[in-house]
Amino acid sequence: MIRRPSLSGRTFPSTSAGPATPLSELAAQCEDERARIRKNFEHGVGAKATLLALCGLADSTLKRVLQDALKLHDSAADGLSLLALGGYGRRMLFPFSDLDILFLSANEKREEEFRPLIPNFRGRCGTWISRELGGTHDRRV
Repeated sequence: MIRRPSLSGRTFPSTSAGPATPLSELAAQCEDERARIRKNFEHGVGAKATLLALCGLADSTLKRVLQDALKLHDSAADGLSLLALGGYGRRMLFPFSDLDILFLSANEKREEEFRPLIPNFRGRCGTWISRELGGTHDRRV
């Protein structure tokens, strides 16, 4: 899971129980939060606080999508980490920046178990995350 707390001061409800969140609901929440962040910036909130708020939004959104993807695959996150890289990892996420993330598994066995989850994760993110938070790029190593 994402290993750092949200610094935005606002997080979305936990999705540890119940069905996966519909994308339309998640996208609307994301749009509302981006609008709130932009409004705060326009009313004098500093650039650093704004960048941190965007990182917090990315954190909470990616965490929620990952939790939902795990639910859809009836899997636990044991042995899986989602790491933020680049500007996002440095907590300097500018509006419309891409999100550089890396899935890291504990071992090859866990990697094989999690491999089917990745397309589902990208599918849930890819249709709107590029519009709402920044772009996504598929790089396999």
